[in-house]
Amino acid sequence: MLHARLTRTLRRPALTLLVPMLFLLTACGSGLSGKYADEMGIMEYEFDSDGTVYMNAMGTRVAGEYEIDDNNVIVHGPHGNLVFERKDDQLIGPMGLILSRRD
Repeated sequence: MLHARLTRTLRRPALTLLVPMLFLLTACGSGLSGKYADEMGIMEYEFDSDGTVYMNAMGTRVAGEYEIDDNNVIVHGPHGNLVFERKDDQLIGPMGLILSRRD
């Protein structure tokens, strides 16, 4: 009887902690992944699901990090931050920059 009561008592806190952790892990796993480029192929952004982004522009490749905030993708690079709006398979950036998903 004591063993059963102890098991139930220990199970409740575990479940109480497990459910929020699963939601948190699901939210963290919603990273962006894949290559996005402009129409002419001059600029290309390659996103890894771990939060790393590689930016290629006219033969120069630099690395940075990104984060997702709702429909915005915020890229932190060596030259500052850029904010893109995510719409379907496109990233809409400043000054009319449109990056489309490339596979």
